Amino acid sequence: MTSRPSSSSGRYRGPQGLKGQSPPRPTSGARESESHIQCRICRRWYQAITHTHLKCKHGIERPELYKEEYSQHKIMSQEVRQRIADRKTLMDDHALGYIRKMWGKLSVREITAYLGVNATTVRAHALKMGLGLLVERWDPSKILRGLRRAHRLGIPLNSGHARKLMGQLYKAAIKYFHSWKNALSQAGIVYETVARRAPFESWSEERVKAEIRELHQSGIRLDYSFLQARHSKLYAAARNHFGSWQAARQAAGLFRP
Repeated sequence: MTSRPSSSSGRYRGPQGLKGQSPPRPTSGARESESHIQCRICRRWYQAITHTHLKCKHGIERPELYKEEYSQHKIMSQEVRQRIADRKTLMDDHALGYIRKMWGKLSVREITAYLGVNATTVRAHALKMGLGLLVERWDPSKILRGLRRAHRLGIPLNSGHARKLMGQLYKAAIKYFHSWKNALSQAGIVYETVARRAPFESWSEERVKAEIRELHQSGIRLDYSFLQARHSKLYAAARNHFGSWQAARQAAGLFRP
């Protein structure tokens, strides 16, 4: 039979050293009972192998490393897992009634914001009530309202963050307004104030040739590595206008490398 640690008083000490009732004795070789699970390192029994326990007792920063090392798929007892599952799906009659009433009228985001629960829980209960999947419908006015609300709340509105934080709104804005910049402009938001990247510089052929001549006159050797490190914009503009860096040098009147 698997041995269990015991305190001097003969009673089991659970997580954080708290005294409690001894867990049901598991069958021979078992690592888990209904209410407790055994740490494979220190052989103590806990309701859950917590991140604090792994870090403070065993120096393991990430629980997934413990799972991989000891081939453990679970670090919580069955009882704890059930309590968490029950808490996720527990909703009162008011919340269920609100979901039933507003399903299809409000977005899932608005429903979850009102109820204070996650979207997965809301969708699970809607499915149980036979409400089906909610496909959010967008129109230009709804998109603009969403953009203005996000701007008021201080949500980053550069395209990178928008794709991650507001994926559906971002896709709808691109669909109806053809570009994220145009959508923001229609919502009255100045694109340059929210963009992470500065506006692209304007490089004409004359400017490219003038920059090349100035660098040459300063005595700098215009090799590839130096240009990529210090003048990458000039190099890119030269290739865009003239096809190659060598052709841009010749256009600037520099015929020798």
